[in-house]
Amino acid sequence: MSQVSASLAAESSFAISDPLVTTVIPTRNRPELVTRAVRSALGQTYQQMEVVVVIDGPDAATIDQLAKLSDNRLRVITLPGPLGGARRGDDNKLVNGIHRGAGQSQRI
Repeated sequence: MSQVSASLAAESSFAISDPLVTTVIPTRNRPELVTRAVRSALGQTYQQMEVVVVIDGPDAATIDQLAKLSDNRLRVITLPGPLGGARRGDDNKLVNGIHRGAGQSQRI
């Protein structure tokens, strides 16, 4: 087997076993910044991923901005009220995103 064939075979077997990775991005009232972060995450070369954005309470501007992004790997969760970044426990926005992500590996 040539070196190129061996390399392609290794890449294809790696692609089959790639785990789904979940990236959780918490936000509130930062539509431009979160859009930039989501585009950056989705633009990575690793394609077996999802991006879960957790909006900390009602935030129409951020929802509108994210609705313009068309990618089936993006999930947006809007919490009913602001929880803040320092809150601990199962109602924390990061914990919410992690629990709702489908990936075997999660990055924040």
